[in-house]
Order: sequence, then structure tokens, then C-alpha cells
Amino acid sequence: MQVENMAPISDSRRYSGISRHALWMFANMLVCVSSSCGGATADTSTTDKVAALLTVATVSDSKKFSAAQRYFVELKDHEVMPLLIEALKQEDPRVRYLSLLGLSSLKDPASVDTLIAYLGEHRFPDIERKVMVEKTVTEAQGEYEVFCLMQAVRTLGELGDKRATVAIASLLGVKELQGAPEEAYLKIAGLKSVMDHQPKNIHEADAIANALVRTKDPKEIPRLMAIVADRNIREEVRQGAVAGLGNLGAKEATDLLLRLARDKNENSLIRASSYANLVKMDTERFLPILEIELPAEQDSLVRTAAVRDLGYFRIARATQLLATMLDDTEEEVRYTAADALVACSEMKYEAEIAQDRVVLRWPPSEKLFPDGKSIVLTGHIAKEAKSNIEYSRRFKR
Repeated sequence: MQVENMAPISDSRRYSGISRHALWMFANMLVCVSSSCGGATADTSTTDKVAALLTVATVSDSKKFSAAQRYFVELKDHEVMPLLIEALKQEDPRVRYLSLLGLSSLKDPASVDTLIAYLGEHRFPDIERKVMVEKTVTEAQGEYEVFCLMQAVRTLGELGDKRATVAIASLLGVKELQGAPEEAYLKIAGLKSVMDHQPKNIHEADAIANALVRTKDPKEIPRLMAIVADRNIREEVRQGAVAGLGNLGAKEATDLLLRLARDKNENSLIRASSYANLVKMDTERFLPILEIELPAEQDSLVRTAAVRDLGYFRIARATQLLATMLDDTEEEVRYTAADALVACSEMKYEAEIAQDRVVLRWPPSEKLFPDGKSIVLTGHIAKEAKSNIEYSRRFKR
């Protein structure tokens, strides 16, 4: 059996130390749990091996850990499920990862409630906060926490139980999970082709949109173009199709996207996404167009979203345009341009936070700001900027 989606083996010395005696105490406890759960017990050799291999996760031996992964991927003995479920309570994410590989292999419907509860107890925002802000979890541990979420989500998708819909929907759009929530959601919804399906709700729309973003087959370009052009399709799905065309570098779609970007009757986010993806696909041709048309655009949402996407794509040649957008009449556009400028050029600003405003300042720069530059943010934009800046400062510490 081919082993797929294996987590990379990393140096386990980065994990908190656990004594060998404690590891074997855990293994023995797991065996006891399995034996006391009632009913038939698994073959003793299988039970012992599962318990022992779960402890391999915390031992500094990558070959043994890799072998343990292969064993759990091929696990077929359902009687060891109590051991696997008990292992999900362990602090070390690599122990939980092995357990989740085993539960994925078993595909036992009885594990659905446990997996749903796992997603509720291990929320991605909490993992991100512990790694990036609180520093209570190492980056290596954080990686395995993410692997665990992905494995739990994939297993729920394969089981197809609709009770998992809400839990999986809460993870849609989290790019670190590499599309696992979207794939699982679509499986549970029974959607065989995202290209031909009209979503029934916002969750299905998000799942389909994210699936379209990751389209890898150039043969699907005509169908993506048809979705983008159809105004009867939900805007979330159309946006996903626009991004999919951008990721594929679909030059045959540029005329369509430019027409949509310039259409004042088109949805604002579709227009903005079309502009940004055109620049992404062919900067030489379309950046000069955007430099003329975006500052003159009357729809502030188009200006904001287009500037945001330019920063997301990290288009270095867009720095002059972004510098121009710092003088926009709308504070939200100015603030979005400030962050996009940092992303595209690493020209960081200094922030001065007052009670009722935030001032962002750039030092003199021969290329963009010979005399320096500053912008003032007030109201709800200042509150948002203050929150983001304080978060960033905590992260740096």
C-alpha cells in the first residue's frame, strides 16, 4: 500500500523531553485501557505493538518513527481503536498524529464523534497563537498540530458523516491545511464535480471556491472561464475561479478578466480580483494599465481589494502604485496600501499610537519617498491598525 501525506520527519530533539520510564508507563496504560473496555480484545501482539509504536513518536529516531507511520497507515485491527482514542489525549502532537493515522486507516464510523470533538479541542487559531504569540509551542510542534488537524479532517471526509459538516466548515479557507477541509466538505456533501455544482449555502460556496483556486489541470481553463463569466453563480465561487485562472497563468483568459475588471456593473470583488490576477499573470502588460485605472476608480471596495491582492501576491514592481494609493481619499485604502507596500518591498513603517489615531511613518527613501512619508488613521481603521500592530509587537517579542 502506498503511503500518502506523510508528515516530514523532523529532529525530535526539538520536542520537550519525556523519560523512557514515562513512555513505557504510557504504553502499559494503553494496553490496560484496551483490555478493560469490554467485549473482545485485539490480538495481544497487535495491541502491544500499537502501544509500543505510539511511544516511538517521542524517541529521537527518525527511522523508527517513519516505520511507525507506515504501520499505522496499514492498520486493520479495529479492536485497537480504544488505544488510538486514548492516545489523542496525549500532549505530544506526534503521538496524536500516529493515532490519527491509525484511525484513518480503520475508517470506523464509531470514531466520528471523537474526531469531531478533536477539531473542537484543537482549534487552528489557538495553535497559531501558542506558536506565534505565546511561544508555548515550538514551530516543530506546531507543524505536527497542523498535520493532526489535516488528518482528522481527511478521515471525517472519508467517513462521510454529515454530523462533521459544521466542524469542517469552521476550517474552510485556512491555507495552512492545504485544502483538506474543502476536500472533506465536498466529499461529505457528495459533490463529484465542483465545476458543475451550484452551492446551497455559504459553506459549500467557500469549499468550491477554494477547490477552484487549487485547480492544476490547464484543460479546466475553459470551464473556469465559463464560471467567471456567469453572473448567476455565487460571487465566492466566481472569485475562486478567477484565482484559479491566475494560478494557472491562463493567458487566454486575460481579455475576459480585463473586461470584467472594467465593468462598472460587475461585482466589486470580482473586478478587484480580476485586476490583481491580470497583473500577477502578466505584470509587464497589465501593471501600467492598473497604475492608470486604479487611482481613478470610483468604487473604494475595488481599490481596497485590488491593493490587498497586490500585497498578497507580493508583486515587487507594484510598489510605485502602492505608494500612490497611500494618498487615497479613503482611510481603509490607505491602510491596506501601507501593509501591501511592506509585503511587496519590505519598506516597513514606524507606528505612533495615540488614543484616537494611529500615525504610520516611512523614513526618507530615494526611490519612493525622498522626504519621507506619513499617513494618519482614525476611527475604526485606527482601532484595527492598533490591534494588528500590538499583535505584531507581541509576536516579535
